[in-house]
Amino acid sequence: EFVAFRPANHLTDTHNHVLLLEEVKIQFGGGRFRSSPWEKYMNAVGTTQSQMKDEQGRIWTVVPEKMNGEAFDGLELVTPPLGSRADLIKFARVIDSIRSSGLFRRGASSSTHFTFDVSHLLGGPVLKGEPKWEYMRDRNISRFVDLVLFLEMNMDAIFGVLQPKRYGQTVNTHIVPLAVNQKELLKQLAELPDDKRTFEQVRNVFQSFDSYEKMLVKKPAVHAWKFRAVNYGKLLGLGPFAGEDRLPVIEIRVSDLIEHGERLEAVARFMMQLIEYGQRQSSQSFRDPFPTVRDFYEDREMNAELERILRETGSEAARLLLARLEARSSFESGSVALKGRPMGFRAGGRCQDLFQPSAI
Repeated sequence: EFVAFRPANHLTDTHNHVLLLEEVKIQFGGGRFRSSPWEKYMNAVGTTQSQMKDEQGRIWTVVPEKMNGEAFDGLELVTPPLGSRADLIKFARVIDSIRSSGLFRRGASSSTHFTFDVSHLLGGPVLKGEPKWEYMRDRNISRFVDLVLFLEMNMDAIFGVLQPKRYGQTVNTHIVPLAVNQKELLKQLAELPDDKRTFEQVRNVFQSFDSYEKMLVKKPAVHAWKFRAVNYGKLLGLGPFAGEDRLPVIEIRVSDLIEHGERLEAVARFMMQLIEYGQRQSSQSFRDPFPTVRDFYEDREMNAELERILRETGSEAARLLLARLEARSSFESGSVALKGRPMGFRAGGRCQDLFQPSAI
């Protein structure tokens, strides 16, 4: 997510869209740029998106984004599924080129979101042409539950590694961990016996907290479940994703805008290791990483308490987590996916060399 130094003249001005897609085209090839109305949300009526097919036929998209306030003053570059190490290296070059062009900068809310394919955790193949996943109801997805619990129970460490700073605080309203204020949900999820962790049962646990989630965010319902440190809504059909086709993905939203290719590769590798390791950590109870925090959105005292916890324990938690991941990756390769199709990887170098946690 970027802000252009030369603002658009109007909502349908695609000059800056083209500049971003040109950088993509240099690395991935492609054809003509096409623009069309972008009306995904009610407040986006009258805006424009631009798209380009690369030489493999994959679609890259630039859409309007709000970066510094309520106006659409920024742009989001949305990648297609990247299915190989070579793709990741090329995309890292795109990020470096965008930075060095001097045409774009980060806004107050600029971030980099990573979407991962977790279909291998859903108890069998995900069938094309079955968008509502009725056939999934009785599938056992215990490994997915283990991953959810692992991620949420280690959020202090994950924040300690990535150290987001946007909006001037470590945790902002767009990346609140479930472990902060949906603790009972996670407790109930953990207490489900392995043989009861079917897709329907797991979704029902989340769905039973839907009203509470909408009350928590104190904003339009579109914010519910989406503005979390990890967005599980696309997979489970929660909140604003309830009426959409299900996608076998999770979206990790913690990272600020990444402007250097080397850092992009490191963060992607870290997140892939999280998924590879976390899915194998069986959990029957929920360990609360933020035991003294109960609310977030409008509770200043709780916000300050959360910042204190992360400042005092986040760095050490990060070091311990990185050591655990490194011990695992030193003898095992992974098979998770970055933004789509499965991608084999083997860690090259030590995690500790890529991230140097410091006091948040």
